[in-house]
Amino acid sequence: MSKIRHPTLAFAILLSGLSVMPAALANRSQRFDWQRFAAVYKTEAPTSTADQPTRTPTITHTPTLQRGTLPPITPPPTTPPPPTPTFTRTPTAMPADKPDLVVASDGWPSTASKDQLVGLTYTVTNRGDARAYTGTNGGFWTGLFVDGQRLTHQDDPALLPGQSHSDSFRWKATCGTHVLQLEVDLWNYVAESDEGNNRTVAHTLGVPCDTITPTQSAPDDE
Repeated sequence: MSKIRHPTLAFAILLSGLSVMPAALANRSQRFDWQRFAAVYKTEAPTSTADQPTRTPTITHTPTLQRGTLPPITPPPTTPPPPTPTFTRTPTAMPADKPDLVVASDGWPSTASKDQLVGLTYTVTNRGDARAYTGTNGGFWTGLFVDGQRLTHQDDPALLPGQSHSDSFRWKATCGTHVLQLEVDLWNYVAESDEGNNRTVAHTLGVPCDTITPTQSAPDDE
């Protein structure tokens, strides 16, 4: 049963209905229980909205963005790239300047007589970039080799780069064919840039000897 929303109108309808009831109903000994009706009506009647407590609305704050403004963006964490290796160039050490001695024979003969004093002239040149010397101011030694054996040697003065010095040996020729050779910087006292060019090319010299042919005596006549 739906509730009556207008109590005054309902009460007026109820009174009009009672007034037109048949007379037999009015003469009945049962009486209408007005108190019960009022109690039921009061219980089921809706309460006025004025008596109900006022509900405070909940306001939800919605953030607004200004026009042209973007919210801050947190970039994702990034891993830094590995450091680029740096290469240090090691300077190349320049070789120290050194001398370079070479020796050459000057017009040696290819033949000689027995016991002849043969002059063997030579020239030593410093083709290096530093002074060639031994000790404080000393020079170096040049030797004469005959048939692979050192026969003699002599001193030569210190030489500046590009400087030359000429000298000679005297050798008494002996019978036979001989190989003569010179070597500069004997015993390698001078530290040179090239130690492999201190000898002259082998020179061949022939010395003929007189041969005595034995004579046969004539047989005696019998």
